[in-house]
Amino acid sequence: MSMVFAAKDNTLGREVALKILSEEYSANERRIAAFEEEARLTASFSHPNVVRVLTTGRAFGRFYIAMEFVPGGHFEHQINERGKIPELELLPIAIEVAQGLKAAHAAGLIHRDVKPGNILLDAEGHAKLVDFGLALVTHGGKAQATEMWATPYYVPPETVEGHPEDFRSDIYAFGATIYHALAANLPVVRNPWPPISCARRKNISCHWPPRKPRFPRKPARSWTRRWLTIPKPGSPLTMS
Repeated sequence: MSMVFAAKDNTLGREVALKILSEEYSANERRIAAFEEEARLTASFSHPNVVRVLTTGRAFGRFYIAMEFVPGGHFEHQINERGKIPELELLPIAIEVAQGLKAAHAAGLIHRDVKPGNILLDAEGHAKLVDFGLALVTHGGKAQATEMWATPYYVPPETVEGHPEDFRSDIYAFGATIYHALAANLPVVRNPWPPISCARRKNISCHWPPRKPRFPRKPARSWTRRWLTIPKPGSPLTMS
């Protein structure tokens, strides 16, 4: 739906990431509105572990978002190139992603597309969450999507089944992301719905074959208890 390019801001003399709505959708008012909403939601709060939106606009008939340029690339690339990420190296990255998600939650947002490809690393290795294209504003802590868009290997079951979502949906995807990094394997054995669309899966229950973890479990459990508080239904959602 969009493409991202490295570009230069000639006014301020800085590099930026330029996200441009694809030509296919440039005349689609619904997609343009969704693109504008992505920029608005991302710019609605500020946090060191979330990529900043600098400006938006139109040029040559195309809508664009200019964002902070993060030179280290996607975390997904690190996993693909290196395989298993050592736990002591991963934990600081995971903590920073959790802090970015906490800031989004405090702003009343759920990201809805947490995955290694939406985590960027800067030159010092610090993590920044990017791409709020599927994000929703919560009402009473919950949100209901009107369309089915998701990344199969990380999407929580409630999203696929069309139920209301809350911050725990992001925690699910975050956990799947951490698993992928530690095990160098996707959290499910195969795509839960190849090659049919998410829309067709909306009212079908998911049955995902589990994988056996192949990494030290005790430190990860200790870290999870420290940083993520998974509340009971009806209680406040918190990350401490």
